[in-house]
Amino acid sequence: MNATSLRTLIFALSANLLLVACGETQLPVATGKGSIRGIHAIVGFSDVDFLIEERRIGTADFKNATGASYDDLSYTFNFELPQVGEQPLRIASRTLDVDRDTEYSIVLTGDTGAQEATLWQRAEREWTGSETVFDVMVGHANGTLGSVDVYLDAAGSVPVAGNALASLNFRQQSEPRDLEAGEYQLTLTPAGNPATILYRSAPTNFPAAASYLLTVFEADPGITGPVSIRVFTSSNVSTELPDERFPATAQFVNASIASGAVDIAIDGDYTNLAVSNLAFGAVSQDVEVPSSGNYQYAPTGTTMALLDEDRTVVLGSTNLMILAGEANDLVTLQAAGLRRGFSTVGRLRITNTATEFDAVDVYILEAGASVDDNFPSLFNFPYGFNQVLDRAADDYEITLTETTTKNVIAGPEPLPVDVFDVTEIVILDAPDTGALGILTFSN
Repeated sequence: MNATSLRTLIFALSANLLLVACGETQLPVATGKGSIRGIHAIVGFSDVDFLIEERRIGTADFKNATGASYDDLSYTFNFELPQVGEQPLRIASRTLDVDRDTEYSIVLTGDTGAQEATLWQRAEREWTGSETVFDVMVGHANGTLGSVDVYLDAAGSVPVAGNALASLNFRQQSEPRDLEAGEYQLTLTPAGNPATILYRSAPTNFPAAASYLLTVFEADPGITGPVSIRVFTSSNVSTELPDERFPATAQFVNASIASGAVDIAIDGDYTNLAVSNLAFGAVSQDVEVPSSGNYQYAPTGTTMALLDEDRTVVLGSTNLMILAGEANDLVTLQAAGLRRGFSTVGRLRITNTATEFDAVDVYILEAGASVDDNFPSLFNFPYGFNQVLDRAADDYEITLTETTTKNVIAGPEPLPVDVFDVTEIVILDAPDTGALGILTFSN
């Protein structure tokens, strides 16, 4: 290369570097941060991942949120649905120019057939702690309700037309409102029809110096009311506000071979039994139960309780109560009702109530597969524990073995699984020594 060519090349490179340098000065510069939360509002989906560009922010279950603060720049936010054995499915996206000191809620709305990333926003509030008010915003994420009026009044108040805190269509948000701290009752009615109550919360205290987002969700099969409403704090904590008109329910299972058939009374009422003559291995229907009560389990036709204990449940919740244990050591294994199915998988909840073995190995295998050629789905699974497993739709078999061995002690038994299925599996003692039983049922 001659000197002239070399000088030309150096000049060209210098010019390009200057252009690059000038270009860098045009890049956007952050001046502050805004907060972003992703809210999962589709009842038929399992947990979803919330991403900024291609990086995961966090994972949210239905009616919950995940989020963080980001510089006031432009980003694309994505929701992804995990797939069994496949890459996650991208189901909704939203490109957003983030403004400083602004709170954004990107809400996954719709149903399992069509989804949208709906945007709600408001200015972030800086609280000193000396305020006597709180601020509240309402968002409508229930695609089955249509237009609604939302009332937030003193406990015991009757909704009056024109006094609604907000009137909203699906996917809309209200403007934030300041209210004096105190106890309020939230009521939901069809738009313009205050006499028809769709939902009414129990009286709820709202402390001062805080910002709240009230979100209307579709009904969750795990609650007894027809509408679900959650209150979110600025830190993304989500709390259910149960409908006071719908008490909790419990479903009872007799998994104690030592107890024989039992009657179940609440607060000593043997005249109006909660459940009568529940045999070993039997499952009751859902029965209404108080938020706090004393439960007696007595041999059928008697009032001589084998187990007498206090239990609490959340208003409006569904619950599973399993009587387990040996004759001189009966216990109740209590769990939240598992009722919500997923569009991509079936769900199995396995509870071990067998006392003959300290633990067992559980195999959930495709029909015809041998335990000899596979690892356990649950290894060394102990008495008193439960575990939820998700499985792709298929025909399976469940087999139990002594832990760390291939010595079969129950099964294989057929276990068909389809999407939206929710199956309860209870491992039971059996009359024969060295064997166990398997109880399956679905709600």
